[in-house]
Amino acid sequence: MVAVFFAIPPLFGYGLYSCDATGTVCTFLWPSLNSGAKQLGFSVPYVIVCGVLPIVGIFYYMGKAIRLEKIYYRNEQQREERRLTKCIHIICVTTLALWIPAAILAGWQWLPLLMFGYRPHVPQVLAVIAPVATEAATSVPVLCYLSADERVRASLLGRMRKQYALLHPERAKLYKRSLY
Repeated sequence: MVAVFFAIPPLFGYGLYSCDATGTVCTFLWPSLNSGAKQLGFSVPYVIVCGVLPIVGIFYYMGKAIRLEKIYYRNEQQREERRLTKCIHIICVTTLALWIPAAILAGWQWLPLLMFGYRPHVPQVLAVIAPVATEAATSVPVLCYLSADERVRASLLGRMRKQYALLHPERAKLYKRSLY
């Protein structure tokens, strides 16, 4: 819903998407001071809804999950679930870390524009690293799941139900019992 909400207004002149400096990724084109109020009226909600709120929500719910883990994860089976929770936390932090260059690039373009009235030249290294890191963030969940949780790794490789060749025999028996 958020993607649709922010994809439709540029079709009617509110906000603008364009290719980035490398020409590989379509990204939001930050407004100039000549753009007017309707461009800034699109940019501010974009930053709040697509940047600030998700980051606040991620850290709020990660903190809540860590607190609830300590309270409720007491027996052995629930301790196994802790591994999956930690894997999800790693995914969140790594994805956010890979989005930092894009946030720096956006800030580099937007803040001087609002404070001084001009858009400075973006360093070439930042212009290249930001879209590359952003695209790399899409592979983080699969890599984390494959490396951290045996059940997910076995499931992704199509061996969860009957073929447990990837798991140690004792571990495979545990998961086979939990499926039925």
